[in-house]
Amino acid sequence: MRMRHAVYKMDGKRMLLTAAFCVALNHRRKRRLRRHRFWIHPIIRNRDIHGDYNHLIAELRKDAQLFKKYFRLTVEQFDIVLSMIGSSIQLQNTLCRCSIEPGQQLAVCLRQAEL
Repeated sequence: MRMRHAVYKMDGKRMLLTAAFCVALNHRRKRRLRRHRFWIHPIIRNRDIHGDYNHLIAELRKDAQLFKKYFRLTVEQFDIVLSMIGSSIQLQNTLCRCSIEPGQQLAVCLRQAEL
């Protein structure tokens, strides 16, 4: 059984209005989506001030046993490993955002390897 498709005839004015409406609707949707996007989210932008890494490492370095329990390395071993691989894992800062420092990358890697 074949289905026949209806063909609607529109005059030029109605077609132009329909096309303009579609373009305006599409533009509005795109604008609404762009409004909520961030290149860097404000929370991440302030990670140096409010981030856990800077506060946590400072507290853990005061207690050697807790540091070793958390990272499975002593403070001295952590510093040695960081000095050995720090230059190879250092990323370049850009105009748009700052890279994650090697100490933080190493801390995340060691902590995730434990899980």
